[in-house]
Amino acid sequence: MENPADRWTLEALAAPGPALWWAGAVDVAGVPGREGLRAFSWRLDVVEALRSRGIDAEFGPPPPGGTADRFVLRMAKEKALARAGVQAAASVLAPGGRLILVGAKDEGVVSLAKAVDRAWGPSVVLRDGPWRRFVWTRPEGVVDFPAESLLPSPRYEAFGVTVHAAPGVFSWKRLDPGTSRLLAWADEALQPRGSWLDLGCGAGILAAWLAERGADEVVAADSSALALRAAEATLGGRGRVVASDAGRGLEGGFDGVLCNPPFHRGFDHSRALTGRFVRGARAALRPGGRAIFVVNAFVPLQREAAALFASTVLHVDDGRYRVVEART
Repeated sequence: MENPADRWTLEALAAPGPALWWAGAVDVAGVPGREGLRAFSWRLDVVEALRSRGIDAEFGPPPPGGTADRFVLRMAKEKALARAGVQAAASVLAPGGRLILVGAKDEGVVSLAKAVDRAWGPSVVLRDGPWRRFVWTRPEGVVDFPAESLLPSPRYEAFGVTVHAAPGVFSWKRLDPGTSRLLAWADEALQPRGSWLDLGCGAGILAAWLAERGADEVVAADSSALALRAAEATLGGRGRVVASDAGRGLEGGFDGVLCNPPFHRGFDHSRALTGRFVRGARAALRPGGRAIFVVNAFVPLQREAAALFASTVLHVDDGRYRVVEART
C-alpha cells in the first residue's frame, strides 16, 4: 500500500518552482531530479540514492544556500531534529512561502504541528488514516520558533572522555548502556596498539578512548553527518573522521575495530543491519586483526561472526549485553 507521506512529498517536490527538501533519514524513491529542487540529508546512503537520480543533494544538516518557495519536511524520529527543520525553513522561505510537514501521529507530527501553529499561524491539514500533512504560509517578519542547535557541544563525561554531541546523534544526551559495558570491559582488558577503527562511531567516544589509551592511529567512521561532526569535536584532533556506510571504503587497513553496531535506522528495525557491520569490520581488518563488538543479548552476532572470522570469544554476557571478540 502506498505511504501517504511519500505521495504528499512527491506531489510537493514535483511541482515547478524552487523547493528545498529536508530529506533527513527518509528517501522517497519516486522523486526525480529537476531544476530548482535541492535536498539535503545527514544520512550518507540517502544522499547517494538522491544523487543517483540526478537530485542536487547535500550531505549534512545545514540548509543549502539560496531561497525556496517550498520547504518540505518529513517528521524525524528525533523531535529536536524536526524542530530544527522548522527553524531552518523560516530562514530559507520568503514571506508567503510554504512549509510542508508530513508524518504519522505516532511519530509525534501532531504535537510538532501545534507548536508551529503558535509561531506561524494556523495550518491547512490533510488526513489519511494515521498520516497527516500540514501546510503553513510563512508570515512576515522574524519567526520565533525555538530549536536546539545541531552544532555539537560538550554533553557529558565518561571513561575519561568529554563527549560532544547534538540532536540526532546516537546517545547524545548520555552514554548508552551497551557502550558503557564495552568500555568497562576494555578498561580492564584492552591495550590498543597500531591502527584502530571506531565503526559506527556516533559521537566518537570509542575513538576518543582508543586515542587516550595509546592507539597509534584512530579513525572514526559513520554514515551520519551529524555523528561525524560530533565525533570530530569529541576527538579534538586526535584522529580522523571518515564518512562510510558500515565500513565501505575502509577495507584492509586496521589492526583493530571497536563497534557498537546498530540494529535500527530511523523507525525501522533490522537485524540485517548488524550483519552488515560484522562484514564491514571483517573487511576493514588486516590479517591477524581483531574486532570487538557489543550487542544486545538477543542479537546473534557471535554466530554471524563465526562464519567470517577464524575465531570468536565471548568476553561478557550479563543477560542484557554481550561483548564479543572476533579474530581474523
